[in-house]
Amino acid sequence: MDANITLRTFSKRHIDMVVDDNEARVKWRYTGFYGSPYVQDRNEAWEVLKILITLDDIPWFVCRDFNEIIYGFEKKGGLSRDEGRMELFRRTLEVCQLIDIGYSGTWFTWERGNLPETNIQERLDRGIATVGWISMFPEVKVQHLVHSFSDHCPLLINTKMGEDRNDEGRDTKVLHEMEDVTRSYFHNLFTAEDKENYDYVLSGINRCMFEGDNLKLTTSYTSEEIREVVFEMGAMKAPDTKWRYRVKLDMSKANDRVEWSFINEIMIRIGFATKWVKGIMKCITSVSYSIVINGFIGEKFQPTRGLRQGDPLSPFLFLLYGEGLSSLMRLAMQEGHLKGVKANRTRLGIYLLSPGRAFGLRRDFFKVGYVGEWGMGRKYPFGMTVGSPE
Repeated sequence: MDANITLRTFSKRHIDMVVDDNEARVKWRYTGFYGSPYVQDRNEAWEVLKILITLDDIPWFVCRDFNEIIYGFEKKGGLSRDEGRMELFRRTLEVCQLIDIGYSGTWFTWERGNLPETNIQERLDRGIATVGWISMFPEVKVQHLVHSFSDHCPLLINTKMGEDRNDEGRDTKVLHEMEDVTRSYFHNLFTAEDKENYDYVLSGINRCMFEGDNLKLTTSYTSEEIREVVFEMGAMKAPDTKWRYRVKLDMSKANDRVEWSFINEIMIRIGFATKWVKGIMKCITSVSYSIVINGFIGEKFQPTRGLRQGDPLSPFLFLLYGEGLSSLMRLAMQEGHLKGVKANRTRLGIYLLSPGRAFGLRRDFFKVGYVGEWGMGRKYPFGMTVGSPE
């Protein structure tokens, strides 16, 4: 390869250079990156990436040890990774317009612990690039090589695979191992917990659907109505939802953990007709998933909770689900656990909790688990958790 390499910037977290390929007559950036192993310094490391993206707009490739995983299934053994840490990494990659370009070989790049009960494996090292760089090297392959001395495996980046492309990534044994780990993660994510008693949550919800409303809902659709809706609907989007859905939610956390049984119960409580409820539940529960890795399609599995992102029905169902939170707030106010503080005489009240209560408002309040206790020993397990105030 005939190329000129120019060092641009460097720090304890990175080394950034420009590669001027004289043979191919292209120019691109390479950045070797090292993410901080300490959680308290992780934001500083991500800020380095955000600064680097502003320095040049030529195709960009970043590689090496980020000391973080993107998804929970990229870790095996030990404690589960905090969702907030992974989300911060994902958002950083989105801001920097960087995409994971995949790999071949073993699925993890770092390992610690020789005994089964202490062994931890994670994919901390990876190659990420902009769309422009991937277009420049469409046959690129990141290979996880065998290692013996370091706790990290070496990465081999091959940008000229062509006809000699290595098929190691399609090795059946490796693919099955990767598929098993990934399927196990998503199967657990989309499996409902034991059904709990929703009576308390539902007690704060009043009926708002009556006979006349249900008559309109259950009337057979005409061909003209179906045609109008189909042509109004964009690809994978619900028609005219902006005026109905003004609250920005982190759907990646919330949608995955919506309990189907709660959706069913809340529709009944609101007063939807039995025919309508059964039809909606049939739409929700008809989905099946399979994991696809390097073209290998894994075994199908049936989820028992979660709403499909991109499904035109999901935003409306999530509004029903969010009614559970509204119910808890109403009940908390009635019981004296939630009080409003007015910013001034003309502004709306801001609702906060007194110290010691496990309920508050923050931008990522939708999480898996329990809504917490109101100091009365009650828990409300319908898949929603509300964090402390920020």
